[in-house]
Amino acid sequence: MNPNVTQQNIDGKSVIIITPAETPSHITVICNSINDEWRKIWHFCEELRCPDINLVLISGLKWDAMLTPWHADRIVTRRDNFEGRADEHLAWIGEKILPLCPDGKRIIAGYSLGGLFAIYSAYKCDYFSAIASGSASVWFPRFLDFVLGNDFMRRPEAVYLSLGDMETKSKKPQLQLTESIMRQINEHYLSLGLRSTFELNPGDHFTDYDLRLAKAITFCASALAR
Repeated sequence: MNPNVTQQNIDGKSVIIITPAETPSHITVICNSINDEWRKIWHFCEELRCPDINLVLISGLKWDAMLTPWHADRIVTRRDNFEGRADEHLAWIGEKILPLCPDGKRIIAGYSLGGLFAIYSAYKCDYFSAIASGSASVWFPRFLDFVLGNDFMRRPEAVYLSLGDMETKSKKPQLQLTESIMRQINEHYLSLGLRSTFELNPGDHFTDYDLRLAKAITFCASALAR
């Protein structure tokens, strides 16, 4: 059956809410997305036999500005604009998005800088029960030190981390560190007794974006559904 879909514009951002056809789930995924295309993510979640979820897709963001935890210089391209406004965006989610969500547990999900934001958010708020992070930009300056040196605001029940096996094949020294940093973060979470996993997928950063997000969501939703 086709899901229920509503879309609205909130403060210039596109917010799409997708719920199962018959009744909303008790698990809601809030995902910062590069676009408003939810169908492939939903399709792959169904193929992976993900438990029922509500999916809240937020797009139309100033990506570099709103999803980075603090200011940083250009690293990847000359168009980088890492303004470090993640706290502002997180407060916006709490004020404008959470009231739209059904009661229950919540997963914060994202890819690339969205994945970085997902991890960061767990240290800055208690909104979320799990972290679904695909190909996160953990190369971001000082982020590993931040993770190792801080405590969660709310201990996550599940953490999923992933990366493409070609992502470190970069001419940028900072990007070459991504897999090593990701593995250190996962090992740190395992040492804390968290249900955490790291998956290395075939391809580069732009391969199977929707499938990788669906894998992350399915892992976390399955943990929360138990």
